[in-house]
Amino acid sequence: LEDPKPEENMDGDAFGYDPASLNPLLLRLIRRLHAIETLPELLLAEQKLVKQIAKAKNDSKAAPPVVSGWLVHEQGSYDEAENENEARRDRKINLFHARVAQRDLVMVMAVLMREKSYPAYLKTSIESAYAKGLKTQSKQGDLAKFKSGEPIPEALEHLEIEIDPITRLPHARYSSVKIPYTRQSRDEIRAAAEKWITEHP
Repeated sequence: LEDPKPEENMDGDAFGYDPASLNPLLLRLIRRLHAIETLPELLLAEQKLVKQIAKAKNDSKAAPPVVSGWLVHEQGSYDEAENENEARRDRKINLFHARVAQRDLVMVMAVLMREKSYPAYLKTSIESAYAKGLKTQSKQGDLAKFKSGEPIPEALEHLEIEIDPITRLPHARYSSVKIPYTRQSRDEIRAAAEKWITEHP
């Protein structure tokens, strides 16, 4: 997709997301469309990414997987020697972006199943952690003044309050909950996605 105003781009690139590569825009569209029918493709893409990341990690000559549009920066110390070696630096950046993309794939699958209140997903440790985080938030600050079923208190009118459909707890629409991401939680989401696919051929 050619950018009509490349001079306004932060990186000066004349092109936007590569439609032939995995990119955040594609995942955003899937979420906005609630396209749970894409679970088989998401699971396959995630499995391929995991294999390619592992191969690139274990073999310095193997190219890391290519993803497009993940503009995140790895926290770490500045390595002048590495930055002088452009190929090594680019490889490290590409591998880091591929890891971020892989996690985003897992979380998109989780969101799609959560929207369906899918029991196999609701039993995962990541959902338990999210529910615990929402419960903690609901007891803090302005949200503690909110009572379900009653009019929104004046002090909360500036907030966009939603009721979570699973926990029935109030939360501010644009608030976030810190959730630990582990290999166990990833495997649980994958397993739930596989179960959904077998039950909804």
